[in-house]
Amino acid sequence: MEGNEFREARYEPQEETISTTQGKGEANPFIPKFEEFFSTMEYKKKIEQLAHEYPQQRSLIVDFSDLDSFDYQLAEELLEHPDLLMEAAKLAVKKIEVSVLQLDHFEPNVRFRNLPKDRQPLVRDVSASHLGRLISVEGVIRQVTEVMPKLKHATWRCKRCGNTYAIGQDGHQQRKPALCSCKHRDFELVPEESRFVDYQKIQIQEPLEMLKGSEQAVNLDVYVEDDFVNKVYPGNRTQLTGVLRLYPPNKDKKNVYGRYLESIHLEETEKEFEDIIVSEEEEQKIRELAQNPKIYEVLAQSIAPAIQGHEIVKESIALQLFGGVKKNIPGSTTIRGNIHVLLVGDPGTGKSQLLVAADRIAPKSVYVAGKTSSGVGLTASAVKDDFGEGGWTLKAGALVLASGGMVMVDEFDKMEAEDRSAMHEAMEQGQVSVAKAGMVTRFKTDTSVLAAANPKLSRFDTYKPFFEQIDLPASLISRFDLFFMIRDTLDRGRDETIAAHILATHRA
Repeated sequence: MEGNEFREARYEPQEETISTTQGKGEANPFIPKFEEFFSTMEYKKKIEQLAHEYPQQRSLIVDFSDLDSFDYQLAEELLEHPDLLMEAAKLAVKKIEVSVLQLDHFEPNVRFRNLPKDRQPLVRDVSASHLGRLISVEGVIRQVTEVMPKLKHATWRCKRCGNTYAIGQDGHQQRKPALCSCKHRDFELVPEESRFVDYQKIQIQEPLEMLKGSEQAVNLDVYVEDDFVNKVYPGNRTQLTGVLRLYPPNKDKKNVYGRYLESIHLEETEKEFEDIIVSEEEEQKIRELAQNPKIYEVLAQSIAPAIQGHEIVKESIALQLFGGVKKNIPGSTTIRGNIHVLLVGDPGTGKSQLLVAADRIAPKSVYVAGKTSSGVGLTASAVKDDFGEGGWTLKAGALVLASGGMVMVDEFDKMEAEDRSAMHEAMEQGQVSVAKAGMVTRFKTDTSVLAAANPKLSRFDTYKPFFEQIDLPASLISRFDLFFMIRDTLDRGRDETIAAHILATHRA
């Protein structure tokens, strides 16, 4: 391409953007500061190691706390104007004099992690005030697309005269020359002279334990590029750092914009639950409860106190909420620590209330009902929709999203047989293996199941064996560690006790 051809091309609003991109290396005042930062012993070693492994490894990971300790003003500028400073950091890396940097094309990505707490909003708290700023959010991966090529630097050829024009591509809108020097507008892409990067779209959902009452989980779209694709899968709890951007406005609502996070760093977090701040008063109460010799009974009776009786069932649910111990035995064999409980009983015995009570107490849980749940809704599904740009995406189900917590399944007997069968592997092996639409993967389902069902004829028949009246396959029943058959027997004294308890509860 001749230099005059590039200058002769007339662009519309894009011209200024292209020129500033070309000139960032000279005009950016932050490059010397980043050069000084990367010249420190720690990061000079990291750059040297990266150069040895380039291009297999293409990212330099920078801990924000290190930058803050080096120059807090530079760190603050990075939070407020990430685009300008990340470009400066990328250019500064290439200026570091390291003996092994004898590479023709050494252009590593500079990725920042570990932002301060005030820049780590909840997914539902991400707002317009965060637009264009560097933030970090934590969520559960809900949906992931396959890896696709994204155009980063395009070379366009005029179909009439053959002139070529190089234009950098930013955002999601394709940018072309407005007019060729021959006065024509018909251009075609030259793929072999253009540059593409791997690109993947992710949707995260706020952690379930952060929800209160009947709140709906909030979702956020995230874009990752280059060497950070295929790093996480549905069900993973992940910390994502990036810049909040705007989608183009909808056609019907021109003043309403969508939002997405352009991620520069992501890492899977090991913790299953949020850290909570315990006040001194709460700590004192916890210590008092720990000294109570009847703490075991207190914990069991605190589950659905409005339901009279069912002491052993409540005790088992309390044990299930605490969970068992996962064992790793020789030979790479693991024994699950999750406890699965099944309640089968007559109508009106309070099974659903026990499930609802456990759902309220459990810090991380999902409540589903039989007829309204499907096998893919419980495990995982392959979906072809607009989210995946017309391609296939994997979407996590309830057992995957609740990994590390509990799933309550009411009306278990009303589910279709093929839907129930999808739970076998998840309950015993703690994983879901998916082979759909050409995608083969596994999801973690370290989840306890508390299920409730009715007998085959809605009520137990006294004159028939119990197991003949349960409309569940033996292979599924064997997955449950505790199995309770709750009968509504005709007993005047017991019925009077239950009635008195109900009245006392309503008066309270």
